[in-house]
Amino acid sequence: MNEPMPKVHIWSLVFSRHAGPIYKKLRTTTIYLSIYSIVVVIAQILYDNTFEKLQVQNIGQFHLIFSFVISILVAFRVNTSYARWWEGRSNWGYLVNNSRNLALKFNTFIGLNNDPQFLNYLAHFPMILKFHLRKQIDTPECQALLNQLNLPGTDRSHIPNSIINEMYKIVNNYRLDGKISLEQYLLMDPHLANIVDVTGACEKILNTPVPAAFKIFVHKALLFYMLVFPFGWVEKFGFLIIPMLIVIVDILLGLELVAEDIESPFNGLDGLDCSLHDTTLNLDDISQKIAANVKSIANS
Repeated sequence: MNEPMPKVHIWSLVFSRHAGPIYKKLRTTTIYLSIYSIVVVIAQILYDNTFEKLQVQNIGQFHLIFSFVISILVAFRVNTSYARWWEGRSNWGYLVNNSRNLALKFNTFIGLNNDPQFLNYLAHFPMILKFHLRKQIDTPECQALLNQLNLPGTDRSHIPNSIINEMYKIVNNYRLDGKISLEQYLLMDPHLANIVDVTGACEKILNTPVPAAFKIFVHKALLFYMLVFPFGWVEKFGFLIIPMLIVIVDILLGLELVAEDIESPFNGLDGLDCSLHDTTLNLDDISQKIAANVKSIANS
């Protein structure tokens, strides 16, 4: 019997803290812009004649035109960042599939439990790749895992390559010793090659950041848009521009902050704890699932 789906209330979606650091930045910016809006409203009340002479109401028309421009910029920014996030997730999906396929074939041809070293290499490779992508090779957790793997002649500059190299040697030695046929070797080779491809694809994302000039340009456009907003609509809406500006900040700036987060799918924002980011790929969980799958295949 199917269990009923849990009810999701709109208030929990709107007010829940999905990503702490993003909401913290939004909160700070919202406070500053709210104070700025209050100052503009008070200035409009005190210096109404000056505002009329400057024809401030015409700024609202300019603001409407600029809204179209800023929407295109934000949409392009989010799409670019999401493409990087999705590419990273897709590559880790390929890693899951190739790890399972290699485990199944190796277990059928040789037996994973008959070669504990290969089993350890394959099960723990995703975790090593995670440390490599997050530049955490020197952390105690990674060093403990490397000691467990006992890699001979490890290339510290690229440990994932060292593990793949050892797995290739093991498979090739079985072929040279006649324990597997050439056809069986060729059946396993594409999965090892695909794991190398996945590593390179993830490094491409990691080593090709979004140009800083583009991000700065978008930030300046958003700042200008939000600073102009109170002047364009203060005469028409008065103090109502404050909640209106809060909504604009929450949506537009929130999208920009999410885009800034997901453009680095492997390590989150500036080395912060990845567990704080809903948008960061949960590489720990994926790595643990791959290890569990490989060990389950070995014991099947």
